[in-house]
Amino acid sequence: MRVAVTGAAGLLGRSITRYLVERGLELRAIVRSEAQGRALKVDRLVSIVTADILSTSRLVSAFMGCDAVVHCAARVQPGGPAREFYVANVLGTKAVLEACREARVPRLVHISSQGVYDLDDARDGELIDETSATESRPERRGAYSRTKLAAEHLLRRMSSTSPTPHVVILRPGALYGPDHVLGPGPLGTWLPHSGWGVAVGRLDTHLNFTHVDNVAEAVRLALCGDVPTGSTFNVVDDEDLTQEKYMRMLGQHILLVNPAWMRAAFWLAWAIVPGRFRHAVDPVRVAHATRNVAYSTQAARQRLGWSPVRAFAVKSALGDSATSQRSVRSVPDSRPENP
Repeated sequence: MRVAVTGAAGLLGRSITRYLVERGLELRAIVRSEAQGRALKVDRLVSIVTADILSTSRLVSAFMGCDAVVHCAARVQPGGPAREFYVANVLGTKAVLEACREARVPRLVHISSQGVYDLDDARDGELIDETSATESRPERRGAYSRTKLAAEHLLRRMSSTSPTPHVVILRPGALYGPDHVLGPGPLGTWLPHSGWGVAVGRLDTHLNFTHVDNVAEAVRLALCGDVPTGSTFNVVDDEDLTQEKYMRMLGQHILLVNPAWMRAAFWLAWAIVPGRFRHAVDPVRVAHATRNVAYSTQAARQRLGWSPVRAFAVKSALGDSATSQRSVRSVPDSRPENP
């Protein structure tokens, strides 16, 4: 089977390329520049193709003769003009789909995000599945979540007019792997040279982390899975991992900050920054990241036959940054019952 992977120089694209090659598939790694191509460590079953994600003609050439395309390319890093996110994540997805049609590629696996869900009305402890509502007011979201949702809408709309390519959408959680370690929580950071981390959240908040190899396994199964076009699947390591369980596994000093304080700070920033910069300040992301919900993977397990190939482990989540210290401090919690 010959598969093209866009964004093959990125965290997830590199991992998917490696994972599929190790299982005997022939890969075309699509990168933006020759420098990115030279930086990739490739197997003999991988060919490097340089292409602008907006160039349909170049993509058609890159996709020709492929059995499937995995679309990982996206603008992820925060900051920068909102237009750049739209160009990369929406117009880029449109160009990939059009190129698949022209090159007669039968299947497209699109990497989306769990950031597309609307959690405003989610109950405390609710299990979110693929039938749960997506964001109804995308204009209030950051540019990344807004454009990933727009890309999904575009794919569904365009694929409804043609049976080719067959589209499968994957929604992973917060990614980690060999080249990207996790912070002390969904929103947080390690403080340099201090042995401490600061995280925003509650002890009972579910954490939705996804190892890149678990996404790659879902991709492998989606490439040939007998599922309807437009099928969508959540992909997370462990539905039962909470902030408290995670901190105990870390054995790190962590200051846990009440999320209500951060939500207030972000809404204030949202109100005072100029409109064209608001996409970089996403108060809804703070609310969603600290909302106590879990994401169901039953659809992927039952319909794709997926299960995690890597269980969540501190060693792979943090690399060499984990210590044996065990001290957790929490800012007093005065949150409402259902934030």
